[in-house]
Amino acid sequence: MFLPTDNSKNPPTLPRNCTFSESDWQILAGFWHPVAFLNDIANEPVSSTLLDEKLVIYRTSEGVNVAKDLCMHRGTRISLGSIRHDRLICPMHGLEFDWTGQCRKIPSLVDQTAAIPRKLCLKKYLSTERYGILWVCLKNEPIHPLPEWPELEQKESEYERIDIPLESAWNASASRQTENFIDIAHHPFVHLETFGNPNETQIKEHVIEKTANGMKLHFRRNEMERGWHDPSSAGERLTDYVYDLTFPFAKDLFTEGVEDGIKCHFYDIASPVSANRTEIFQINLTNNLFCSREEFSKYQLVTNEEDRQYVEAQCPEEVPLDLRQEIHTPSDRFSIEYRRALVEKFGLGSPYVG
Repeated sequence: MFLPTDNSKNPPTLPRNCTFSESDWQILAGFWHPVAFLNDIANEPVSSTLLDEKLVIYRTSEGVNVAKDLCMHRGTRISLGSIRHDRLICPMHGLEFDWTGQCRKIPSLVDQTAAIPRKLCLKKYLSTERYGILWVCLKNEPIHPLPEWPELEQKESEYERIDIPLESAWNASASRQTENFIDIAHHPFVHLETFGNPNETQIKEHVIEKTANGMKLHFRRNEMERGWHDPSSAGERLTDYVYDLTFPFAKDLFTEGVEDGIKCHFYDIASPVSANRTEIFQINLTNNLFCSREEFSKYQLVTNEEDRQYVEAQCPEEVPLDLRQEIHTPSDRFSIEYRRALVEKFGLGSPYVG
């Protein structure tokens, strides 16, 4: 019912009701994570949650701002307010905050020229805009760069871009979703409505390489074309795959038909709402859009649902970073190296040392 009287002397370092270990939260907070498509940020505040931290996103003439979704006056969720005269307005008492996060007006003051305490401000977070996405880092200094996806920034490109509509968040960890995306052995069993080929279950030779910011996997297989992209091309399709992973949860799957030359990029970023809840941001590029953008999006959404039902059912919900906790097969090499890197490169899964 009440916070202790000395709460301000030792403020909590983690979000209220945090679902992460302190160690993992402190590390993950240092990465860039997506929180919104820029096209979805208009003239009203937008609420979001990242690593259990509730955020408010708002646009003024100065640009897009991200802050803790909390008015320091009486703890109101300020995302419930509005934007007027280039200021974010608290819905409970009408306090006005500018782009810097500083309170500039308290309507209840009799003397409107009176000084406003500098402490009456929003807690801002680092944000940046790239690829049509708003990215946020909850630390003052990011520990890892954004993914480098040059194809998304080319003004003249052979590709057409399709932004996949945001679905409801997955009831799964970002690490489980990421491992599922880079897993190459589940295709023939899970993706039977889209591209999975039940006649090709063996995982043959594939190449894994380490990159400056992540890892890559190269392999070739016969996928099954079921007429989603071209009704005339149903049947097996020999395809080259390149998975390009940027730590911790950003992926670019590039596919190219060996005979037809059809190329696609499937960009997929898992954003950890909480330890076991994840939003998925997706952008697709293709050099041969046989169908409408709506049909292409539907294909991706069906693919997502094929994965989602199984990822949400995995146990434990978290990816075990102790490799002895699960039994591995040769096709798991990429995910094994991914787990090792999360531990050895960043210290995830380790006890927190302040």
